[in-house]
Formats: sequence, structure tokens, C-alpha cells
Amino acid sequence: MNTRLYWIARQHILNFIFGIKKTLFQIFERTDYAGQTLSLRLSILKTVLVQVVHGLIITWLIMKIDHILLEKVNIESLDSDMFKDIVLGGMGIAGVILGLYCANIASIFSAKYANVPKSLSDTFRNDIITNSCIKQIIGYIVICIILLFECIIGIKLCLFSILALLFLTIRMVVAFSITGNRTYALSDVFQLANSHYRKITTSIKKMSRQKLFSKDINFQNHFQKICGYNLSALLDIAKYSSDIPKTQNSAMREFMVNNLLLVNYYWKIKPSIYYNSHWFRVIANYKQWHYASDSEIEMATKTGTFLTAGTERDIWWFEDEVLQVNHLCLEKLLKDCDFESIGEYLIQLSSISRLSVNVGAVAYLVWHLTKVQNLILATIVKIPDDMKKENEEIVSSIVDTLCCTFMSIIIGIITNFPNFDLEKEFQKAKDIKKYSNCKFRENKYLNNIDCERMYRHIEAEYAIERKKITPDWFIEQTVTYQIYKSFGELIDTMEKIFAEIFKVGKQLFGDKYIYSAAVIFSRCVEMDSKCQIVISWFQSVIPTLEKKHFEPSIVWEKVSLEHLKEELYSIETDVPTYLAKCCGLFALNHWENREKSPDFLGFCYNHLCEHLLRAIENDDIKKFSAIYTEFFGVVLLYQEYVRTSVIKRKEEYMQNIIFHVLSAPFVEYGIISGLAIIWGEFTENIAWKTLIKDVLKDFIDEEPEKHRKIILSVTKCVEMRRHGIIGIGNRDVLQTGWEMRIASSMRQNGKFQIEYHPFGAEVLKTNSKLLLAFIGRLFNSHVQLNNSEDVYFVTCVNRYLPDDQKYKSQSGWEDELNESET
Repeated sequence: MNTRLYWIARQHILNFIFGIKKTLFQIFERTDYAGQTLSLRLSILKTVLVQVVHGLIITWLIMKIDHILLEKVNIESLDSDMFKDIVLGGMGIAGVILGLYCANIASIFSAKYANVPKSLSDTFRNDIITNSCIKQIIGYIVICIILLFECIIGIKLCLFSILALLFLTIRMVVAFSITGNRTYALSDVFQLANSHYRKITTSIKKMSRQKLFSKDINFQNHFQKICGYNLSALLDIAKYSSDIPKTQNSAMREFMVNNLLLVNYYWKIKPSIYYNSHWFRVIANYKQWHYASDSEIEMATKTGTFLTAGTERDIWWFEDEVLQVNHLCLEKLLKDCDFESIGEYLIQLSSISRLSVNVGAVAYLVWHLTKVQNLILATIVKIPDDMKKENEEIVSSIVDTLCCTFMSIIIGIITNFPNFDLEKEFQKAKDIKKYSNCKFRENKYLNNIDCERMYRHIEAEYAIERKKITPDWFIEQTVTYQIYKSFGELIDTMEKIFAEIFKVGKQLFGDKYIYSAAVIFSRCVEMDSKCQIVISWFQSVIPTLEKKHFEPSIVWEKVSLEHLKEELYSIETDVPTYLAKCCGLFALNHWENREKSPDFLGFCYNHLCEHLLRAIENDDIKKFSAIYTEFFGVVLLYQEYVRTSVIKRKEEYMQNIIFHVLSAPFVEYGIISGLAIIWGEFTENIAWKTLIKDVLKDFIDEEPEKHRKIILSVTKCVEMRRHGIIGIGNRDVLQTGWEMRIASSMRQNGKFQIEYHPFGAEVLKTNSKLLLAFIGRLFNSHVQLNNSEDVYFVTCVNRYLPDDQKYKSQSGWEDELNESET
């Protein structure tokens, strides 16, 4: 073993063994490489074969037509050399075009998509339009090669070959132009979303085809996964674009609007999807220990585990994912303080609000709008004080749009439910024999577990007894309860909407956003009016539904309007105070340029008048007191506001009309105050008159000398107005209508009684000397309350005026009152 020959032989053997291992290793490496590239080579081979087959078919058709032209029409064949030159020229053009495209696409990819999430880079590479155009260019090259081969083997070609080649050349150039434009479009990341939108909408559309796909749980789950993947790609786009410059926010806004349109499209389809479909994701439902049974608690405590979690369908997963994308984009816009883009987005959000009523998505949409609202307000309140005035108008516009979005939901309720036919719903429900044949789009109240269980029992009855045993009243009761519950949800949601809007108004008022707060509180007045319409409709429908509760042992959760009414009443009482403050401050801040701003002060004044009159009609002293205590300040400010506006008219013939207009607020204050005193006298409630007197006394006591002069001026103004214009002024009919409304309320009140005197005279039966003096006789049992402002000035104002300047009524009825009192 120690000989030299042994070591030489050993070395050669080891080298030989190493050589074998090296060769095997290289073979394995090449095999592994071939295996790794096998899918790519197979894909290339597949593409080549498809293009060759496609090219062969086209060239075979060309050759057949050429053969017909040569044999039947006797057209001469083309010069093969010339045709070869044309084909080679076309191939050269196609090659250059393909090379330019590859260079262009590579530069865009390296600049925009080198570090993007995989879903975005895959979307860029697999763009349908781009790949289709590339296939056309490659197909053109393959056809050219086949035609060139025909020339080489001596096949005669005719005129149609050159025409077909020219057409294919033009098509190839057009395809390249489309591809070029598409690559520029794809340089905008948001354009990548279009392909995902197509896939999502296609899946949703297929889900709506109940007879084909939607009843197969495999397809349901498949469509859900397709949409889930594409929605995650949209989320990646939003995350990737979170740092784009502010100049590109318009593209982000369009992206957000497109997402809302996607939700809008889905909501049109969603009512037709089965409630327990595998389209809806499964989520865990964690049971609370205080709801668990004895056996569940005992088992969990013995094993040291949690209670077994249940599962339920997440029917809002699609909306959650889409709106999560928009939420990220909204945070970006707020970070840039791009309020213009935010406003346009909210307008689009408002447009889908009405559709939420049909889908049963009202509560969900209000929850989302509240999130959006809180996010926007959190940004608004952080604006520095020195920039508040600069952004005042755009912030107010956003706040107004947000209010309109909430209001659109209420409008949707008003629009949809007056046409609701309860008997029609019952008849459709009773006509259904099999639940599988139920079309949920037309029977949305049947798409739930209770109705499914009922119809499964009915199907079993038909299968066993050959007839339906379940009584019609039970079907009506089951369907009615689903309608009843949906109405209860709408009522609760309306309450949340109103409370949320009022809360935002108070917050903006506290943060000194007077313009925005004025917008909010003015919208509260409008929203209250619309809510009253809905409440009146529900009051007529809910008792009808409750009458369908035939079986008391089946417990229904009570639906009541009382809590909503209480909430509305509370807000109605508080809003006028805030509205008066906001509108007063806004008017003072915009006194000089009032024509360029909304007339909030006029809005406030007129709506306060209406609320005061309603309080009198409803005998609501509490609400009247809350508004009236602040009302005189609004009247004084509004009168000056009107005066400074109308005195700009200098025409002599207009002076009486101008005075009539500018003195209207004083007269109307007197009318409302007088009507309140009359109502208090009629109902024998001294609190009305006491309130009117106390408010005037408090005003006088603030600055006695100055305020007595103001009261005297107001009194003289009202007296002079009697001798103003001849005819009917712009608000005279309105004022007369107020008096007629209170007179009508008096007639409808249970205390209204008439005394009949000799000669057919009718007199109001009352202990009030004031009413007997002011009203006098009745005419055909009708109360006349004309010039009711006289009551206020005679009973309240005169005590603060000198004897020689006291107010005198037009008919002198106060003399009769004084005589009766003495």
C-alpha cells in the first residue's frame, strides 16, 4: 500500500469516480433546468402551434380563393419575386413594431411596476387588450412566413393574396397603435383596476342567474374567491397609491367613484342572491358565556377551553372590502386637504344612498357614512384658525353634501314605500309552492331562514299529503313579521341619522365653523319635515301589520315610533336656538356681500315663525317657549337686514311698498305673539300670556331707556303700516293664513263652544274678557282673528309707552276691554 504504483492507481480511480459524479451532476443540473423551464417551453410551443394552425387556416382560405380566381376568372398570377419582397417588407415592419413595443413596455414596467405588489405586476403583464394586440402582430408574422413558404415551393398566388396581405398589414399597424395607447394608459396605476372591474362584474352577473350557476354551491364559492382576489388587487392599488402627488388626486377620485359604481351594480344584483349562499363568506360567531347552556358551560370548564364558536354568513363582506379601498383613498385626500375631490366623491356617494332602501342596506350605509363623517370632521377641526376662513366655503360644501347623503336615505324611503302593496306581497307568498322556485328579486321578504323553513314544511306537505296543510294566515303572519322587522330597522336608522346630524352641527358650532353649522342646522329643519312624512306613513302601516299577528305564542319584537318621535321632538326644540345663533353670526359676517351667500337669516326667521305657529296649534308651550325667548333678537336683526337691502331702491313710487316690506318682521312678531296670547286665553292657560310678557319685560330691563325707544319705534312702524299700500302685499296672504290656522285649531279644540244670543247672534263661550272684546261675534261659527297683532301691542307693549303714544287698534276693541275691566 505504500508503493508509488498504488498511490498513482488510487489517484486515477478517484479521478475517474469524480468524473462520473461530475457528469451525472451536470446531467441532473440540465434535467432540473429543463424541468424548471418546461412550463415556459410548453407555453411557447402551445402558442406557436395555435398561431401556426390559425395561420394555416387563413392561408388555406386565401389559397382557395386564389385558385378560384385563377381557374374560373382567368386572372393572371402574381410575380413571386415581387410578392416575396412585399411579404419580407411586411415581416420587417412587424418585427420593428414588436421590438418597439417590447422596449416601450420594458421602460414603463421598470419605471412604474418594478416594486409594486405581485397582483399589480401580474395585472400589467396580463392586460387583455395589450396581449390581444400582440397576438395579432405575432399571427401576422406567422402568416407572412407561410405565404413566403408558398412562394418558395412554387404555389401560384393571385390578386386576393396581395389584398389579404395588405389588409393584415393595416390591421397589424392599427393593433400596434392600440397597444401603444394602452401602454400609456397603463402607466397610470389606477387604470389597472379596469380589468379587475370586468372580472368582478362578470362574476356578480353570473351569480344572478339562478337557474344556471347561483344554486350550485361550488360555483357560489368559486365566484366569491374570484371577486375576493380581484378586490384584494384593488386594495393593493389603493395602498400603492397612498404616496402619489396631490396633482394626481383626480385620478384617485375617479378610482373611488368607480368603486362606488361597483357597489351600486352589486346592490342591483344582491336581492336575487340566496341568503345562505356560499357567495357570502363564513365568519366566526363567538358565543357569550351568559348566553350559554348548562351543558356547554360544564363541558368548557372541564376541558379548560372556550365555548365552541358558531358560524354565520357575512352578507356585507363585498361592501366591506370595496369601501375599505375607498376609506384608504379618503385618508389620502384628507391628508392632502383636497376638499374639492372629497366633495365630488361625496356627491357620488349620495347617489347610491337611495338604492340602499331596496337592498335592505340602510343600517349598513349609515354605519359607513358615520365612519366617513368622523374621518372628515377629525381633519376639519385640525385646520388652523388662520386658515378656517380660507376653507370656509369648501368645508361648508362638504358638510352640506354629507347631510344630503344622509337625507337621500330618507328620500329613498319616501319614494319607495308609498307604492308598497301589502296584499300583493301576501298573494305572491301564498302562490309559492317550492322555495327553490322563489325569485328573491321579486320576493325580498322571503329571502330568510324563517320563510325557508316554512316553505320546506309546505313542500313536505305536498310530497306526503298531496296538498298544502299550512294555513294562509300563518304564511301571512310569517311574511308580515319580516316586513315588520325591516320597518323597525328603518325607524331605528332614521333616529340615528337625525341624532348624528344634530351632533355634528353642535360640534361645528363649538369649533367656530359658523357657516358649516348654519348649513347643518338648516338641513335639520328640512330633514325633520321629511321624517314627519315617513312617520305619518309608518303610523298608518304598522297597525295594519300588527293585526296580522294572529298567533300570540309566536313572539314579535315590538316596533314603536315613540322613541323616534321623542328624539325628533327633542332636536326640534333645540335646533331653533342653535339656528338663530348661527344664522345671526353668519349674517353679520357676510353683511356687505350678502348677495354672494345663502340667505340663512331669512331661512331662520321664516322657519322659526312656522315652528312657533305649529307649537301654538299643538298647544306645546314648552317648544314655543324654547323658540320664542330667542325670537325677538332674530326679528330685530332680520328687520335691519331687510331694511338695508330694500332701501337701495330709490324710485318714489316704490316707497310705500318698500316700507311695507321692511316693516313686515315687526308686524309678524306681533301677530305670532298675539296669537299665542289668544290661544292661552282660549285654553285658559295663563302661561302663554305670562311668557309673552316676561320676554318683553326682560328685553326692557336690559337697557330700559334704549329699549323703550326701540319698542316705541316698532309700535309707530306697525301703526304707520296700516296706511301703506293699497292692495295685497307680498306677505299679507301668509300672515292671514297664520291667523286662519289658529282659528281653525280653536274650532277643532274640545273647548270651543258657542253661545247663541237673540236675533241669531253667535258669541264665543269663554270667561276671557280679552277674547270677548277682540273676537266679538262669530260669523257662521267661524272665529275671525284679523289684526291679531293688536292683542300683543295693546296688552303687552302699551304698558311701556307714554299715554299719548300708546298703540291703538284698528277697530278700537280695547276700549270695550277697558270698560269691562273697570
